[in-house]
Amino acid sequence: MALAFIQKCPDQAMQILQKDTQVDDKTIAADKEVLQHAYPATPVADEHAYDVVVAFDIKAGLITSAPPYQQLVDNQTAVQALQGFRPSV
Repeated sequence: MALAFIQKCPDQAMQILQKDTQVDDKTIAADKEVLQHAYPATPVADEHAYDVVVAFDIKAGLITSAPPYQQLVDNQTAVQALQGFRPSV
């Protein structure tokens, strides 16, 4: 529901973030566009996004290897949880 709320009500989400973090209006305005696109609309993990992150982390020297997407990510749980789920935000 939180992911859907961020996508559908970005202004309200930013107000909550600002209240929780105590940051100024200028910072929240700058964060609004970035954060709205940074959060997915669903908790189902995208394999391409996983591959991009792994490639970046390896190139940056943060990790030397990563398990394959299928071995690490369990999308079945998220997909099953979302079946028939329609958040009311």
